[in-house]
Amino acid sequence: MFTKEFVSKLKRTNVSVDGEKTRDRVEALWKPASKTVKDKIEELAGIARTTIYRCYRTGSISVKLIVPMAQLLNVNPFYLTGEVDENTPCTDEVIEDFLNQKGYAKKLKEWKNNSQNKSAKRTKKSELAGDDEAAEVELEVVENEMDTSMDDLSDSEIAARKLEKSTELAAKGSPMPIKSLTPKLQAYVDTLTEEDLVVLLRALMIRAKADEDDAQLATMLKLVLLS
Repeated sequence: MFTKEFVSKLKRTNVSVDGEKTRDRVEALWKPASKTVKDKIEELAGIARTTIYRCYRTGSISVKLIVPMAQLLNVNPFYLTGEVDENTPCTDEVIEDFLNQKGYAKKLKEWKNNSQNKSAKRTKKSELAGDDEAAEVELEVVENEMDTSMDDLSDSEIAARKLEKSTELAAKGSPMPIKSLTPKLQAYVDTLTEEDLVVLLRALMIRAKADEDDAQLATMLKLVLLS
C-alpha cells in the first residue's frame, strides 16, 4: 500500500481524460463510502474535503487523490480518469502501471528501493532480536541444569561453577577474551579474600568507564552476582 509520504510527492494537476465520466464516477463512489473511509482518503491524500466535492462538480481529478481513492475504495485508477469503462479491482500492480503512465516512474522506483531497504533493516533487527532471545533461553537452560546438579556443593563451589558457565556463554558472542578457569587459576581464586575481591571489583569498574570489553565484563559480573 502506498503511504502518505509517497502520496505527498504526487502532483495536484488534473489527469482526467473524460471530465463527465470522472465527475459521475467519483460522486457515485464517494457518497456511499463510510465516514471512516472518507477520513482515511483525506488523510492519505493530504487534501480538504472541499477538493473532493469540487472533483465531482468539475470532473477534474489529480493523481494525488486518485491513488488514495483507488486503494481505499478498491477502484481501478484508470476508471476514475475515464480511460476504461470497467471498474476492475485495485492492485499495487495496477497503481504502479498507472503511475508509470502518468510520469512517476522515477519517483516510484525511488520509493520502492527505499521501502526494500527499510524492510531489510527491519528483518535484520528481527534476526538480532531472535539471537538475543535464543541466548536468554540457553542461559536459562544452563541455570536450570546447574540448579539440579549442584545440591551437594558449597556456596563457594556453586559461585565458581556459575562464573565458569557464565564466562563460557559470554565468550560465544563476545569478542573480548575470557580466561579459562584452569586448576592454577582456581587455586589462586580460592586464596582471594573479601578485601581482595572488593579491590578487584573497584578496579574493574574504573576500567569499564574507558574500555568496552571491560564494560561488558563488568555487566556480566553484575549478572552473576545477582543470579
